[in-house]
Amino acid sequence: MSQSDDTLLLANVSRRGLLKGLVGGSALLLAARWDMGFANEQAQFGAGAMPGGWVDNPNVFIHINADGLVTIINNRAEMGQGIRTSLVMVAADELGADWNQVRAEQADGDQDKFGNQNTDGSRSMRHWYTPMRRAAAAARLMLEQAAANQWGVSVDEVRADIHKVVHPSTGRELGFGQLAEAARELDVPGRDGLVLKSDRELRFIGKESGLINGELKSAYPKAIDGEDIVTGKAIFGADVDLENTLYAVVARPPVYGATVKSVDDSETLKVAGVKKTVRIDGTGQPAAFNPLGGVAVVATNTWAAMEGRRALKIEWDNTPAGDNAGYTSDVYREALEKAAQSPGKVVRQSGDVEAALKEADKRVSATYYMPHMAQAPMEPPVAVVRVNADKAEAWAPVQHPRATREGIAGVLELDLEKVTVHQTLLGGGFGRKSKPDFVIEAAQVAKAFEGQPIKLQWSREDDIQHAYFHAVSVDHLEAGLDADGRATSWRHRTLSPSIASLFAPDPKHKGSFELGMGFN
Repeated sequence: MSQSDDTLLLANVSRRGLLKGLVGGSALLLAARWDMGFANEQAQFGAGAMPGGWVDNPNVFIHINADGLVTIINNRAEMGQGIRTSLVMVAADELGADWNQVRAEQADGDQDKFGNQNTDGSRSMRHWYTPMRRAAAAARLMLEQAAANQWGVSVDEVRADIHKVVHPSTGRELGFGQLAEAARELDVPGRDGLVLKSDRELRFIGKESGLINGELKSAYPKAIDGEDIVTGKAIFGADVDLENTLYAVVARPPVYGATVKSVDDSETLKVAGVKKTVRIDGTGQPAAFNPLGGVAVVATNTWAAMEGRRALKIEWDNTPAGDNAGYTSDVYREALEKAAQSPGKVVRQSGDVEAALKEADKRVSATYYMPHMAQAPMEPPVAVVRVNADKAEAWAPVQHPRATREGIAGVLELDLEKVTVHQTLLGGGFGRKSKPDFVIEAAQVAKAFEGQPIKLQWSREDDIQHAYFHAVSVDHLEAGLDADGRATSWRHRTLSPSIASLFAPDPKHKGSFELGMGFN
């Protein structure tokens, strides 16, 4: 890529040629240029800038029993991406733990204690790799100090090996379990005093097997939940089964923003197993992470609840929905494609594209359309909630436990510390389960059954019709080519609703973080 003047020039490079260039270095400028205008976002979405930030206290994440069992706390949502294994592996490697004596424990939702727990944006490892290594390095140093104190030697004379601390000059050694109690009494060392292991010392990180200097030190870690998942022992949201649980499904408005005008549940209450119907209040538009509203049917089993829902007679009021009542994706697509032919807000400009297009030997253009798309995780939304007078407890496959706690606290008018969220395994998430509307629904229903657990289950049909969709988008591109087929100019117009419209009146334009996703 070169710039002879202010006009952007792009070489006509094949995909294979581009990859060769990236490897060889000749196309690095292309990658660098594509990050222009995005530098400010890097700090904004770094670990330290996220709500709750990061934590690297070993006493929070690493617990060692007297028998040597090491428990490592995972604070992120496991939804098939393997983070419960990979983050635990990082800590175990830096600590020097024998993988056969390591287990993982899922953290409850507690941002103040565990740091940011919102598992989205593909950033769990990017944000938590270093903090988890530091936590483990601090724990390792505390174990070494405890051993040195017991032997009456300098800590520089001892070193941690695999699940033990050794004193090489005398051959003495103590297992992690033997040192755990004494190590817990020590102050946590400062970050400046920590020395992370070198690549040569690591057994798991960046390795294809559990090797150090070619010698097998321990079996390479298997997925922590793998065996339980394939044998049916793993606990996903739908697997939570508490005593005296009642089951609920919800009839939601067919139009976003509509409300219940009237409901006749007389036939519903005749269905065997149905206990009650409960109105769920929506919050109108924009809904953010809140329920759409509707009518819940509560029964002794899910099938009875679904049958009861089928028998409901609901009249919906579409007036609050405004233009949504007449929305069709075909009409919206036409509007976007028409708008793509006209100038819009300029986000980046380099040179005079109009002049370059007029001077081009050939012009090409294309318009691309991406329709609405449901995330459709394998496990549809589900939540179990139990509400008592002054507290609430939830078990749910959520990506964002903090937002879940806040949502429950808000709808039940409880202090945040009175809400506990237990994070189960997720049968897929893809960002959909960052929105805890389904858990807030369950909390509203559970409020009507104080002390009794309510499992609120979405069907696949519920999920497809009423969940959040990836935004529809249109991208229009034009390029000018010279006689040799080289691009001399390029115009790119992109149109789609911003995710910010979920939380406030439609901003009309994408945010910079959205433009950075393959466009800016």
